[in-house]
Amino acid sequence: MSYTDKAQLILAYGETDIVDLTDRNEAGEIDDAVLAEAIATVTGEIDGYLSGRYKLPIATVPAVLRSIANALVFEKLHTRSVDDAAAAAAKTARDQLKAINAGKMKLEVEGAETPSSGAGVEYFGSARVFTDETLGGF
Repeated sequence: MSYTDKAQLILAYGETDIVDLTDRNEAGEIDDAVLAEAIATVTGEIDGYLSGRYKLPIATVPAVLRSIANALVFEKLHTRSVDDAAAAAAKTARDQLKAINAGKMKLEVEGAETPSSGAGVEYFGSARVFTDETLGGF
C-alpha cells in the first residue's frame, strides 16, 4: 500500500509539474511507470521509519503521511535538476519521519505499537532481618 498516488501528487503540485518530471520520452503526458517507481521507493522508505512503531500496512493514511509522501516523491522525481524548495520540503518530511520513529510525533492510526514502560520488574528476597521489634532496645 502506498501513502500517495497520482491524483494526490497532481493535486499537490499540478499536472504540468508532474508531466515535466516524469515525461522521459517527451510524449507530453505523465509516465505512469516512472511515477509508480518513485512512489514505490518512497513507500519503502516511509515503511522503514514506521515499522518499529506501527503495524503495517496502515489501513487509512493520515494527512501528515500523505504530505510526507508527496514531498519525498516530488524530490525523487527531480532527476534532471536540483530544486531547492523540493529538497527543503523533503528534508522536513524526513525530519518528521525521524520524529515519528523516535516517538516524538504520534500518528492517530490503528495498530500503533506502545513501547514498554519498563513496569513489571519485581524483586524477590528474604524477609527483613531488622525490624522495629528486633531493634526495640537499641
